[in-house]
Amino acid sequence: MEMSLRVPIIEAPPPKTEFYPKVQTQPRLGGEGSGAPPCYYIATGQAGQAVIGIDLGSRLARAATFKNGCLKALTEPALPCSLVVRSDGKVYTVTDPKSLLDNDMVYCMRALIGSDWRVEGPDFSHDVEILYTRLLCTLKDHAQSQTENKITKAVITVPASFTCTQRNMVREMAQAASLEVLQLINEPTAAALYHCTQVGSGEGTYLIYSLGAGTFAACVLVYRNGIVEVKSTSADSQLGCDNFDYALAQWVLERFQTRKNVTVSRDASTMERLRQAAEAARLDLSMSARANLSLAGIHTMGSGFNKFVSAGSLRLEDCVLRYEYAQIIAPIMELMMKHVQTVLDESHLTIDELDYVLPVGISTNTPSVKDFLRETFEGKVLPTANEMSAAMGAALHACLLVNELRDFVVWDALTLPISVQLSDGSCKTIVRRGTPLPITGYYQIDSVDATINLNVLQGDSEKAQENALLAELTINNCPPTGAVNDKVEVSFHVRADGTIEYSAQHIGLAVNLPVSVRMGERPVYVNRRWLTQAPPTHRKQDPKRLARLARKLNLSADVRKVYATLRQLGYDSISIADGTAVEKMIRALRRTKRKFDRP
Repeated sequence: MEMSLRVPIIEAPPPKTEFYPKVQTQPRLGGEGSGAPPCYYIATGQAGQAVIGIDLGSRLARAATFKNGCLKALTEPALPCSLVVRSDGKVYTVTDPKSLLDNDMVYCMRALIGSDWRVEGPDFSHDVEILYTRLLCTLKDHAQSQTENKITKAVITVPASFTCTQRNMVREMAQAASLEVLQLINEPTAAALYHCTQVGSGEGTYLIYSLGAGTFAACVLVYRNGIVEVKSTSADSQLGCDNFDYALAQWVLERFQTRKNVTVSRDASTMERLRQAAEAARLDLSMSARANLSLAGIHTMGSGFNKFVSAGSLRLEDCVLRYEYAQIIAPIMELMMKHVQTVLDESHLTIDELDYVLPVGISTNTPSVKDFLRETFEGKVLPTANEMSAAMGAALHACLLVNELRDFVVWDALTLPISVQLSDGSCKTIVRRGTPLPITGYYQIDSVDATINLNVLQGDSEKAQENALLAELTINNCPPTGAVNDKVEVSFHVRADGTIEYSAQHIGLAVNLPVSVRMGERPVYVNRRWLTQAPPTHRKQDPKRLARLARKLNLSADVRKVYATLRQLGYDSISIADGTAVEKMIRALRRTKRKFDRP
């Protein structure tokens, strides 16, 4: 009797649909990448420990916690985000920045995160991470004195304009301060979470108008059935209330120079005193129709051949009226309104379809800003949110993550699009702005040889050079790809707080490939708000001269590599940004060539 062996037939899987990037445009419940609300952390080992929310602003830092069903502020008053670095390298915290005027003081450190900024001395060199870690330690100790339980975990607010690199740096600095970061949360989202769930203006569509000292953000979100769903966010880390002060100070300075026919020495101390006087005038204009400015010891410079020699000091006396102040800040308000229009367009809404407009930040109490909001959004503007709203919203979110609260859900969206650099210098968008988080985007690429190099970018520009370089991905020992659907697929796993994790897979062989991640070069820090020195007399940066230097150094046309080489050679950030370093380097190479060409 013959026996037949039946072999089971295994059907080949259906071909993979070629649709990239794979992001959900219509969110549905289902899991990661589907737009579902993020999962909760399991609450284990929380006895005797406290989770807090931290709001690290441009000028002030605050902390709060949620205990026994009540929110409690842990920093009263708020801690100034100012430090002093002495000539010996020691770092000191400052309780009252206005009482101490020193060239060694560091202001607005949050704007420095992710840049190449450093403070250097004969025997020390501090980057912004060291200073920020010191500030977090001080804030943690201050908050620890206000609670009985040990503080070990926190949710920290970040500006909505922060890139993935900057967010990772905040995590690392918090870990250096012995704080476990449960999650990062955008400032407008945290403020809206507190207002919607605790203040209770009602369900509906909100526009968050967040105006801080150093940052601005506009955010459209919907609050219904306990879910805070962010639709779109647009922000700028170089646009804030400080711009009002700088614009007013510049206006007063130009009028003073015209009246006295002098040139004011723009040293750091004088300009900071002038900014503080403009800030005081702004606050005075909130209570009266006129504000006076008075500053003694304004150093002036000579003219002609003596323009670099001090000509003595004068006293500045001036006043500004409220309507003049409104005209001064009008261009800045227009820039902020562009962000508002962006989020409305991306959310497919008009001003009439908004239910509420929530101003966030004490700066929105300025009469000029209040009048602007009242005229633009008739009858929709709510009272300005509490100063602690962002910190308390972060504290509520921390309790959500450790499962102490389950009454509502936060559903944020990506602020800046994520893309990859193509060979022609353009960008291929992987995850678009406004995509619900968490999400996974995909990108397919051919493996010509055994190595794949890929630059990951984040920003709104279509040109790769104008966006922030997040990482340089390298995939080694990659098998070749020959067939049409036989490619290498790189996955971009964007977490709920905007940070990214990378992985790769060979589609044809169905095997995972190791990905080496190298963080991008730090960009040159340039303060767009203020010039502490006189404007340079040479021409601006010439792209042709930059390309010529790249050829002489045998570098590619990538500007970042040229800037990195100049930094390694000892040139400072200002000379690199304004083109001085490029010209000096070209002249030095020319002199070297002539020396070796001589017989």
